This record gives sequence, C-alpha cells and structure tokens, in this order.
Amino acid sequence: MAGIAPADLAALLIRLVFVVVLYVLVLAVLVTLRNDVLAPAARSAPLPSATPRRARLVLLETAADGGAHGRRASHGGGDSPGGSGSAGAPAAGGPNGASGCVIVLDGSVTVGRRAPSDVIVSDDSVSAKHARFSAAGDTWRVEDLGSTNGTYVNGHRVERSAALHSGDVVSTGMTSWRFESGT
Repeated sequence: MAGIAPADLAALLIRLVFVVVLYVLVLAVLVTLRNDVLAPAARSAPLPSATPRRARLVLLETAADGGAHGRRASHGGGDSPGGSGSAGAPAAGGPNGASGCVIVLDGSVTVGRRAPSDVIVSDDSVSAKHARFSAAGDTWRVEDLGSTNGTYVNGHRVERSAALHSGDVVSTGMTSWRFESGT
C-alpha cells in the first residue's frame, strides 16, 4: 500500500482548516444575531415591581349623614398602634367618618355603600359598588365600577380607570379622599 503523497496531505489539511474556519465564522454570526435580538430586552428598563408602593386614602369630607366604615381604616398616620380596623368595623374617628380617617391600600380595595365593598361609605350618592383602587405594577389606579354618580379625580370624571399620583383628590359621590403614595 502506497503512502499518501505530501501534496494530497497538504490539500486535505487545508480543506480541514477551511471547514473549521467556516464553522467558527457561522457560530460567530449566530452568536452576534442572538445578542442583537435579545439585547434590547436586556437593556430595557426593569419591569415595574410586583409589589406596589404603599398608599393610603385620607378622608377629606363626606355627606352630612355619612361616614366611612370598613377594614384597613385608622385615624391619623395609618401605621399608628391600633391603626387597622377589622372587616365591618367603623373607621376610627367615629361613625360619622371624621375628616382625617385613613384607609390603607393593600392590593385591591373597593369602595361602596354596602357589602361586599371593603370600605363602606354611608353616602346615598355612592353606589353599592362604586370604585376600585388597585395597584398595577408600582402605579395605583382608580376604576369606576359603573357607578350612577361617577368617580372623579381632581374634578375630572373617570371613564374607565385613571392613574393616581400622590395628592390627587378622588371623589365618590359626596365623599372626597386624598390619595397619598409612598407613605
């Protein structure tokens, strides 16, 4: 059996190097494409936190015969001792819903004239299920639940839902609340 000629061995070696270089080039192109496609998602702003900022509603005024009842209610700072009422308990500040009554928002909170609303307001101009306060990422929103008299943010009627910012005044019927976030 005759040996392989040096010229044939050199041609075979050149072909093998050429194939390896081609595979390395194809792999480099694929890695670059993958990085270009995935890079915008990796470089984009981080997703909003699943945990919403702390927020609360402070009762500003209510109907003369009204009041605010329900869970998550306290008077003053919100985190003071005894600050959280149980379901159906009158909000601190008395059964007439004194100004300054605080409703701590955690998750989704509904406001209405009767159960099963989380916050029950004794105001005939408030619907049975009037509005919902909920967190979407780190933003709080108020949604009108088809109330008769509407839900207003800073005097503007909420058609479906509206984003809330600290200091906004939300009106449900004759009852007005100041929204505070980051508290």
